[in-house]
Amino acid sequence: MPTHHNKTQAINRILRALEGRDIPNDDPEGVTGEVLSEDDALSDIARLMGGYLPGEQGIMPSGIRERPAILSDSKSFYVIPDHPNANDLNSGENPAFPLEHVAQAWANVRAYHGDEIWVTSSDSWQYSEGTQTGIVESLIIPHDKPGVAMYGVSRGSEGCYWRPTGSAGWCIWVQALDTIIDGFCFWASADTCNGIYLDWQGAGAAYGENTIISNNTFSDDCEIGVQMEYTWYCDIYNNRFQQCDLYGIAVSASGSGVKYVRIYDNWFNDCVGPAMLLNGCDNGLIRSNHIYNGTAQATGTCTNLGINTASGSANLVEDNYFSCIIEKFAEFNSGSPTDAWIFNHCLNGEATFGPG
Repeated sequence: MPTHHNKTQAINRILRALEGRDIPNDDPEGVTGEVLSEDDALSDIARLMGGYLPGEQGIMPSGIRERPAILSDSKSFYVIPDHPNANDLNSGENPAFPLEHVAQAWANVRAYHGDEIWVTSSDSWQYSEGTQTGIVESLIIPHDKPGVAMYGVSRGSEGCYWRPTGSAGWCIWVQALDTIIDGFCFWASADTCNGIYLDWQGAGAAYGENTIISNNTFSDDCEIGVQMEYTWYCDIYNNRFQQCDLYGIAVSASGSGVKYVRIYDNWFNDCVGPAMLLNGCDNGLIRSNHIYNGTAQATGTCTNLGINTASGSANLVEDNYFSCIIEKFAEFNSGSPTDAWIFNHCLNGEATFGPG
C-alpha cells in the first residue's frame, strides 16, 4: 500500500531530499529535522533550486521559474513593482523578494554574463486597471551593460505594460550593445509616449547596436514605436504596431546610416505616417510583414504610408503584405534604385516590381 502524506509533510520531504538528508521510506512521521511551515518550506525549496542568497525567504510567484544557477555563471533578476516584498535593496535574484524598479535591475546586472531581467506586474491588465498600471519608468540602458536580455511577463497577450514617467517620453533608451527587449506593451494612459530608441552618441561612444526587439506591442498611445540612430545588425520581429501616431519603425531625422537591419513578421495596423520610415538605410532585409492602412483601401492619396527606403541602398524587400491595390503600390511605398523588391502582395495582385 502506498504511504500518504499531508501537504506539510510532503513539502518537507521534498525539502529534505534536496538538502541531501535521508528520508525513510513509507514513514509519514519520519522526516528528519525541524518541520517548517508551508511558506518557509516552499521558500527554502526555491532557494535551493535557484541558488538564492541566504536569508531571503518568500513564495515564488506563479508563472516564473528560475533557471538553476549551477548551469552557468548567469543570473536572473526579477522586477515586480506591486509585489508586497518589492524593494530596490533586495538582490533581485529571488522572485519572492523582487526589485521595485527596472533601472535597479540594470544597475545589478553584469556585462556579457548572460544575465536576464524578468519584469512583471501582477496587478495590471489591459481590460481592468488595478492599483499598479505596469512599469512607469523612463529607462536608459547604459553603455557599460551590454549583452543583457530583458523579458516582460504578462497576464495577457499584449505584453507587460510599460509607460514613461512623462508625456511623450521614451520608455526605453538603449545605449548598450547586444540588448534583447521582449514581451512588453508600450502605452501612455491619458498621455502620449514613444517606445524604444536605439541611440548612438558619436565615434567611440555609446550606441545601441545588435539589438533584438521581439514580441512587443506598441499601442495607439505611441508616437513612434522603434527609432534607430546609426545602428547596425538589429533584428525587429514579431511585434505589433497598433495605430502609432507617427511611425511604427523609423530612423532618426538625420537618416544616420542604419545598416543590416532585419525587420520581419511584424504587424502594422493603420500607423498615421509610414509604417516603416527607413530612408537612408542600407543592406536591410524587410520580409513577411503585414501592413494595413485604411487610407490605402480607398482611391484617395496614400503617399508613403507603407515602406519608405528612399535614399538608401541595396535593401531586400520581399514577401510583404499590403492593404493597397496593386495600382497604388508605387504610391504607397518608396524605394531606392538599388533595392530589390520581390514578390510583395497587394489587395488585388502580386507586385513583382519595385516602387521607384
